[in-house]
Amino acid sequence: MGTELERKIYPFVNGGEKTLDELTTVKFPMEVNASEAYKVLKLIQRSIGGCRIHGNFSGFYNMSDESEENYHAQISGMISQFYDKVIITAVFSLIRSETKEGNFSGLRFDTSPGYDLSEISEEDINFYDRIQKVVEANFKNLDDLMTDAIII
Repeated sequence: MGTELERKIYPFVNGGEKTLDELTTVKFPMEVNASEAYKVLKLIQRSIGGCRIHGNFSGFYNMSDESEENYHAQISGMISQFYDKVIITAVFSLIRSETKEGNFSGLRFDTSPGYDLSEISEEDINFYDRIQKVVEANFKNLDDLMTDAIII
């Protein structure tokens, strides 16, 4: 079995054990483009009370009389919430699709390199878990992404 700290943390994650990768990765049920990814981030912001998301992106655009194109290579940022007199912050980056250029397949929370699951705070674990539940509960259809959100 794990150390005392590992046993203390595991019950906060869906009543079971998760690896660090499972805990810090939110897999989208379907791949999304950049515009849809912003809708997912807005859904998280609206569904988690007192939440603020800010970040940045990199990519390129090309405009001419003949064509117009844009491409988001990376979207990353920070999700913050003031909760129970504590500010909880999760740094994230969207996971690039392996099958379609310009799409994203999920969201990954950044942890300190070399950290193991037992070194992640209970507050961070609960925050990651709440965000995963929001995405899982509300990702039925991208057209409805902003309506009927289930608050977690």
